Amino acid sequence: MLLAFCSFQSFAQEQGEVLGSVKDTNGALIKGVYIYVKELREGINTTDSGTFILNLPANKTFTLELSHLRYTPITKSIKLTPREKLTLNFFMTTSVTSTEVIKIEKEKNRGEIKINAKHLNNYVSAGGDATDILKSLPGVSSNNEMSSQYSVRGGNFDENLIYVNGIEVFRPLLVRAGQQEGLSFVNGDMVDDINFYAGGFEAKFGDKMSSVLDITYKKPSSTASSLNLSLLGVRAHAEGKFANQKGSYLFGFRQKSNAYLLNSTETQGVYKPNFIDFQTYITYPLGKKWEISFLGNIAYNEFYSVPADRTTNFGGINDAYQLQVFYQGKEDDVFQSYFGAFSAEYKPNNRLKIKFNSSAFNTHEQVAYDILGAYSLNSLQSDLGSADFGKVAFNLGTGSSLDHTRSNLNADIFNIEANGDYKYEKGNLLFGLKYQMEIIDATYKQWEDIDSAGYSLPNTGGEIVLPKLIQAVNHLQTNRYMAFVERNMSLLSNKSGRDLSVSAGVRANYWDYNNQLVVSPRVSFNYLPSHKPGDSLKFAYRAYVGVYQQPPFYKELRNLQFQLQTGVMAQTSIQYGLAMTTNFYMWKRPFKLTSEAYYKDLYNLIPYDIDQVQINYYGTNSSHGFARGLEGRLNGEFIKGLESWLSLTYMTTEEDITSNYYYQYFNSQGEQIKTGYTTNNVATDSIKVTPGYIPRPTDQRFSGSLFFQDEMPKFPALKLHLTLTYGTGYPFGIPGSVEYRNVYRIPDYRRVDIGFSYEAIRDNQLQKGKHLVAIKPTSFLRFFDNLMIRFEVFNLLDVENTVSFTWIKDVSGNQYAVPNHLSSRLLNLRVLAKF
Repeated sequence: MLLAFCSFQSFAQEQGEVLGSVKDTNGALIKGVYIYVKELREGINTTDSGTFILNLPANKTFTLELSHLRYTPITKSIKLTPREKLTLNFFMTTSVTSTEVIKIEKEKNRGEIKINAKHLNNYVSAGGDATDILKSLPGVSSNNEMSSQYSVRGGNFDENLIYVNGIEVFRPLLVRAGQQEGLSFVNGDMVDDINFYAGGFEAKFGDKMSSVLDITYKKPSSTASSLNLSLLGVRAHAEGKFANQKGSYLFGFRQKSNAYLLNSTETQGVYKPNFIDFQTYITYPLGKKWEISFLGNIAYNEFYSVPADRTTNFGGINDAYQLQVFYQGKEDDVFQSYFGAFSAEYKPNNRLKIKFNSSAFNTHEQVAYDILGAYSLNSLQSDLGSADFGKVAFNLGTGSSLDHTRSNLNADIFNIEANGDYKYEKGNLLFGLKYQMEIIDATYKQWEDIDSAGYSLPNTGGEIVLPKLIQAVNHLQTNRYMAFVERNMSLLSNKSGRDLSVSAGVRANYWDYNNQLVVSPRVSFNYLPSHKPGDSLKFAYRAYVGVYQQPPFYKELRNLQFQLQTGVMAQTSIQYGLAMTTNFYMWKRPFKLTSEAYYKDLYNLIPYDIDQVQINYYGTNSSHGFARGLEGRLNGEFIKGLESWLSLTYMTTEEDITSNYYYQYFNSQGEQIKTGYTTNNVATDSIKVTPGYIPRPTDQRFSGSLFFQDEMPKFPALKLHLTLTYGTGYPFGIPGSVEYRNVYRIPDYRRVDIGFSYEAIRDNQLQKGKHLVAIKPTSFLRFFDNLMIRFEVFNLLDVENTVSFTWIKDVSGNQYAVPNHLSSRLLNLRVLAKF
């Protein structure tokens, strides 16, 4: 395919060159002016000497947009002839004072990480989801490429907020594994702006303890569309203007099937997952002061599978085992949701803006499966000199398990809110009110029967006792009332650039289910030291402290038997943090280094267990703990025009579950009784043990990620996109055991995904090395604005990553932890076309 596109080089066309300088009204050269080529959607910065050089295709009009914080923007249209060298000298006039410049810089330093939306198409991941790029950021951890869920600074998946255009969005409640999950709400083709807060966020955001993902969808200014095809699914979108260019529309369609991915796992069978999503975002102005908009989403996710067999080898060289399982039965899960939000924005003057939102969310979820698994646990030959090395040496046990589940849930969530923003001379005032009603109905019937060597486990002598039995019928209808106020202001500023600003706010939340009112004050300080205009090294500092209280949602109210509990109160996190940002130049290009240290005091925690992506809560506020960590991120253009970044995180989080204890039993010889190991199992003495602080399920001590982009110097149309992820293992333990809760570690997560892309068409012109050539008027290629082909390799190193463990118990009570591995190496082909 590459050779075919290279043949288009016969339609060669020369380029032209634009060079020049940018000066102020006094004739002083200005460095750091950003020169953006609108039609190419790329730009460069002027050098330290205030000069620039641009190579542009000839015989085509381009718009240059010059911008700098201190100067009034300049726009100029140019058209070059082949091999023309055009000299342009720009003069920019001062538009803002030094104090205003610092104010602008300060507003960009609220603890968020900004991600350029164009990277969503450059980021290579097996999930192919827009939110997968968050896993490359500091403080964010995940050990499952099949899921878009992530934990932040020791929190779990349910502690993350997601906003689209200022409206909170929700996700399914019954998903138990990544392969069921389907598509997240965020459609990458519709995204314009991405802001991510890993902690210490402002009072204007909601009542969760961990993170905020703040997404803004595009408001198109012209007509465009795209089509994205791969072996994992298809995406398409259309955008444009209507009603005499007054209103705008966005439509997005996504279809995904991860059957190709699932067929690379150890469990072989028939997989027929089908995930479909349709979204729309429409805006229309009503005069000069009002604008209305609608955000809608319809999602249908179905997971159907008929497992056949599984073979898993595990253990070490001297202690190797093999589990073989043969299955009968099937699983058929359906997750169907509808979301709609109407908004009206009112701007009576330049100072005040008020936005009214009304939204409704409905989800109907069904999980149904009956799966019988007959297993054989074997010990493998471990003698390296034996001809039978790696083969089955002897059988440790046989048995079977029958899993049955019928779970149904229907949830309706309604919201009405009003948010305001009033601008002062040295800051602004934010305020808001919100009402939310939740109606949830759910039924659960789950049981498991385990047989080992003809005995039903647990073996009670005659009576059949199911080791797992859940039967529950839940109905919940509640109301929440929320409010916040936040003041942002500058306390100290001068012409030398020094500035001290503060953001202080408070949130209040009342829930009528537990009749609890929680108040959460938060404050942060931002300090910019003095610096001279044009300094190549700039620092910024941020300190914050805040209370983050998370009232329970439906899942937190359930205990391990899925029964609703009363008296469950809000979990509390008091967060402290210090952050430093360093902006500097390397290779004459801007780079940014951010680092942060934080500590969280955690109170009234609701303990939980995690099985893949399913979180099962205890239903009581019986824990307290902490989380602390250090993290850093370096990002910039290691290769000119291509942003890359490196993220590193050290974190530890532990908890003390006050209701947990266990007994150690001793025989008459003073030996601690261990079933299967001690011969005398008659207890004559015991000791009550409280474990104290133990790792939380999300305690990933170290993680690192790299997103790197490169291109061939003499053939820039050919690019490389590399994603590298490493994370130490999450803790796990024997299910139901207090003594062995989270005492072991899942093996470290290691993964490399790589993509090689070729941009065959760019701005309706064919690529030829560093040049663009015209498309023949009669060619079908004239309909393409851009055409990119990418060859992807998922899990390049073919590492067997483990997501969880299945515990096998024999009739003697001995237990074996069998790893559940994720996907192996896979190849993928992706075609992205823009029209």
